[in-house]
Parts: sequence; structure tokens; C-alpha cells
Amino acid sequence: MADDNERFKRSGNPTLSPKAFDKARESGAGGVMTVEGTVNKAGMLLLLVAASAAYAGWQFFTGNQAIMGMIFPALIGALVVGLIVTFVPTTAPYLAPVYAVAEGMVIGLISAMLNAVYPGIVVQAAGLTLMTAAAMLLLYKTGVIRATEGFKRGMFIALGGVMLMIVLQVVMALFHHPLAFMTDSSPLGIGIAVAITGVAAFCLILDFDRIEQGAAQGAPKFMEWYAAFGLMVTLIWLYIRILDLLSRLRKR
Repeated sequence: MADDNERFKRSGNPTLSPKAFDKARESGAGGVMTVEGTVNKAGMLLLLVAASAAYAGWQFFTGNQAIMGMIFPALIGALVVGLIVTFVPTTAPYLAPVYAVAEGMVIGLISAMLNAVYPGIVVQAAGLTLMTAAAMLLLYKTGVIRATEGFKRGMFIALGGVMLMIVLQVVMALFHHPLAFMTDSSPLGIGIAVAITGVAAFCLILDFDRIEQGAAQGAPKFMEWYAAFGLMVTLIWLYIRILDLLSRLRKR
């Protein structure tokens, strides 16, 4: 059990903090987290995302220009709520659904705008996201890919590299010299997009491992919402990365 605890604490997933699970177990909160309960709550959150995205996309499709004014508030709201849930897991049962609705609005508008330029891209991206998630779950459950220490260290390095690239892109854009390969459809740009999409997909392995470990170690019931929130964030990131990759391929 000691080895399991150490493996759990050193997980590289940035969304579901291992310290949060440690503090949750020490909080004395009632109930016990289960894998089934987490999956059910993740399903509820994803349904909220889908419903909110569908509403925003439909409003855009029908020409309601007022909906465009909601994208920035929704984005800021999702960011603030997401940070609160990440650092205060006890708020997850109440704020995770709020995050799902706000993020769904943003995703719906982005998807609708891209679909207007590249018809059918949203269906393709959603389908590939589901297939990728199913494939990762199968690889994890069959033991083909395990969340070993080496895997977690590699993911930590990969995620750090992605974050550095994003920060560098923002800094360069502020000085009016954005990194073209971060957004264009050149071979380098597409290669980087594929690599980042791969990192997003493999983050699901960390999420699956975190959920199983949290349930095995008796985390309190409210952590089901926290774990479901983390899984939802990863799936949203994966969808956005696939959408970005497909749009670059369509440009060629």
C-alpha cells in the first residue's frame, strides 16, 4: 500500500492534484468514492457540455449575433470556476456543472464557426474524440499502457513542453511576432499539432489511473465530482486539439 501511495502522489496529471486526494482523505468527509460513481458524474457533466454547446451552436447557426457577445464572459467564467474547483475540490459538486455549461458555450461557438468554414468538421472531431477515448480506455484496462513511474515522468515532461510552447506563443504574439507553426498548416505545424493531440490523448491514461487509485484508497464521496471534472477537462482539451488538427488539414 505504501508503494501505491507513493505512485499516486507522483502522478503527472496537472488537473487532478494528488495533494487534493490526500487532503480529501484527511477531511473526514462522508461516503466513499467509487469508479462507477465517478463515471456516472462524468457522464452528467459531458451531457451538460454537449447541451450547452448545442444551444450556442444553434444560436450561431440561426444568426443570433447576440450569442457572440457571450463567448468572452463564458470563457472567463469557465477559467475562474475551473481554477476554484482545481484548488478547492470540495466545491466540485456545485461548480463542476457550472464549468461544464460555461465551457460548453465556448466550445459550441468555436465549433459552429469552424463548421461554417469546414462543413462536417464538428461531427468528425466529436467522433474521433470518442474513438480515441474508447481506445485509450481499452489500452489501459488491458494493461497495454500502464501509468508507470516512467510513463508519468514522460507525461510530466511532455505537458511541461506544451505549456512552455503556449507561453512562448503568447509572449511572441504580444510583440507582434507570433510563432507561425503554432497555427499554420505547414508540415511542421501539423506535426506539432499531432504531437500535442497525442499528449492530450495520453493524459486520459493518467485520469483513469487517478480515478482507480482514488477509489481504491477510499477518497470521500465528493471526490467523484472532482475526478469527473478532471476527466471532462481532458476530454474537452482532446476535442479542441482534434478540431484544430482537422482544420489545419482542411486548409491544405
